[in-house]
Amino acid sequence: MAGGARSPMLPFVEHRIINLALELRLADDALTGRVTAADGSDTDFSGWLGLVATIESLLAETAREAEARA
Repeated sequence: MAGGARSPMLPFVEHRIINLALELRLADDALTGRVTAADGSDTDFSGWLGLVATIESLLAETAREAEARA
């Protein structure tokens, strides 16, 4: 979301809202699942680190898209 609202206390911090749907599957302490972005794209992951890496990747992608629109 380009041109997000700026904080009155921190004038150089831009706020963005990113909607993700999270599907988690737990089986014998093994975590797997899928993250669905607002555009409908799905990313499967495995393990807690896979979940964090997937979210970080989606955040980086939305940041690149916002910069491209600016």
